[in-house]
Amino acid sequence: KRAAQLAGEHFDAFNIKIDDPIYSREYSKLRYVTTNFAGLISKILADMLFSEAPIIKTEDGDQEFLEALWQENKMDIQCYESALSNSVMGDAVFKIRVGKRCATDKDSTVIIEDITPNVYFPKLDPFNVRAEPQNQQLAWVFEQGDKKYLRTETHTEGLITNAVHLLENGEIKEEVELGILGMPDLKPKEETGIEKSLIIHIPNWKIGGQYFGTSDYNDLDSLFYAINNRMTKVDNILDKHGDPILVVPDGVLDEKGKVNKAALGVIALGEGEEGKPEYIVWDAKLESAFSEIEKLMDFMYLIGEI
Repeated sequence: KRAAQLAGEHFDAFNIKIDDPIYSREYSKLRYVTTNFAGLISKILADMLFSEAPIIKTEDGDQEFLEALWQENKMDIQCYESALSNSVMGDAVFKIRVGKRCATDKDSTVIIEDITPNVYFPKLDPFNVRAEPQNQQLAWVFEQGDKKYLRTETHTEGLITNAVHLLENGEIKEEVELGILGMPDLKPKEETGIEKSLIIHIPNWKIGGQYFGTSDYNDLDSLFYAINNRMTKVDNILDKHGDPILVVPDGVLDEKGKVNKAALGVIALGEGEEGKPEYIVWDAKLESAFSEIEKLMDFMYLIGEI
């Protein structure tokens, strides 16, 4: 849902559905208008953080190595993209590893990767969520042939444990060989030689007693929906009344079928009624609708702190 909002796919994100079946049926006929303020807010925040790449210096280390590490991993781009993810999902996660960046590379190097928080599952201390997790596990499902498997990568201080399990009907079954992944260098256990986990979790804003961060959309969903809804209604109303019907005096139209009144979009006055041909126009009185949109936008900018 959050990613769909960032991409402007709000009809799918909000899963437009009203409890009243008649209302739902009528609403589905409307052309949905999206005003993607969700994407705007996330891009503004990412721009404020990383539109200019930060300058990182070390006092007593290898400055040349540090700069090369930043450039080789394209950290300016990764940080900007992770800021978008952080705004949308509430969290960003980086993984550090040593290996070949591409399969064709001859030498290994230090790789820093921005990964999706969707696969991040830390084991927390329920009595102290601010403490470092006991372990940090990455887990995701993949398919091979007609079977599904669960791939896990568990990080603790100085150690990475790799495993693959068979999945059947959503249940974790027996462990299978790592060879199924087609990665001959992957071992069940790998010592890193570093007394820290190589998973770096960066939460967005949060409150005490909370480990995971909170999306910047958390307080804004209803406002996004309300603005889109009002713009949708206004747009469809203006379309509906953008082709006015012509009223003509009685006798202008041939009632024997030689003139198709429906095709002409006209209405004939009754016998005895006089008047010149004129269009029926409708005063939509949309001032209140646009006033509501302006007020909703004011609330959105206020609550979104932009």
